[in-house]
Amino acid sequence: MKPPASVTIAEWPKNGRETLRVQLTEYQGRPIIDLRVWYEGRDGDLRPSRSGLTCSTSHVERLAEALAEAAARLKGETE
Repeated sequence: MKPPASVTIAEWPKNGRETLRVQLTEYQGRPIIDLRVWYEGRDGDLRPSRSGLTCSTSHVERLAEALAEAAARLKGETE
């Protein structure tokens, strides 16, 4: 399934200056998922940093499974 040009799925503050953002977007006509750190530019607008992960949308299910496993393990460590 081809996503629209760019759809923000989620974002949350990483710290006082940066935001983590998850987007479905395109690169060279191919759909990708982009998990990236954004920072506030001098003009006040958020700008993408070089820090992040970009991969084909074919990896989304395995990435979600891996993140769910990491969350489960972290939850087990804190209980």
